[in-house]
Amino acid sequence: MKKLLAKMSFCGLLLFLFFLALRTNETLNANTEHRPDIHGLISVVEYNNNRIYLFGSMQFGRANWFPLNEVVEYAMSSSDKFLFEFDFSLVEIPEYAALISGALIFDDDTTLEEYLPPDVFEMFKNTLSSYSTEYDYVSMVRPMWVSSILNVIELGPILGLYPNNVIDIYIFEYATQNNKPVSGLIEFEREMYFMRASSEVQIDGIKYHFLDFDTSLQALQELILAYESQDADTIFEVINAITAYDDAYARYFTDILQTQRSIEFADKIETLLRETDEPTTFFATISIGHMVGDTYGNVLNILKDRGFRITNLY
Repeated sequence: MKKLLAKMSFCGLLLFLFFLALRTNETLNANTEHRPDIHGLISVVEYNNNRIYLFGSMQFGRANWFPLNEVVEYAMSSSDKFLFEFDFSLVEIPEYAALISGALIFDDDTTLEEYLPPDVFEMFKNTLSSYSTEYDYVSMVRPMWVSSILNVIELGPILGLYPNNVIDIYIFEYATQNNKPVSGLIEFEREMYFMRASSEVQIDGIKYHFLDFDTSLQALQELILAYESQDADTIFEVINAITAYDDAYARYFTDILQTQRSIEFADKIETLLRETDEPTTFFATISIGHMVGDTYGNVLNILKDRGFRITNLY
């Protein structure tokens, strides 16, 4: 039930959501309806006169999550610069848009039917039949991102989750509206490299981790409820359920998408804390999956082992 969520790389899905939100041309507004006390997990890392707020976000959101918890809103308002996993401000520049397109979609008119082994493609088509989306709509999407896109266009709306309610976009819009500098923890080209996995990884990703509609919906709902209640253990369990498998995609997810990227996030955070001369407060938004668990997939564990003082604000 839980294994689908592990397949959804935050970077790839977030790029897709970001483009959808831009297309809707809607801005996130504060919602005054009753809402859960949403603020994910937030910590602050300090060194000398510099500090970085680390906020764990979700690739989905409900309208009544905004504004975020007062702890998060205060941290945003007191920050000088904003950091994301990659630099959102680049996504509409043609050369970077081409990199995104090449990472998410086959760039040589290849289709899934041509790319996948016949037995895997037949399995995929059978599973897709439980969705309302036609094959032609996703026929040129790289295998790693098919389920992510279906989660956005089919499963999300059932649970009240829409592209223009993505937390990262809310924070990005706050930063740009308040003229705060925005940058990425990892270079844009490096993120695109992570997204373009080998054929073996791509095929294993769709072969074992693409589930039927009802099971996928249940898994997504479980993750959302865990986020709303700040249940870090369940979030870790759902996102890392893929470790039960021993295939190319499971290893890629654990070793590269989770651990390697967390190490590189920590490298950048350490550099900013140690080498920023003027006292500066940063607000860094990363996937909640990089802030839970007792492994080096959790960037906080890396920073603690490097001797930084970390205060958990929740």
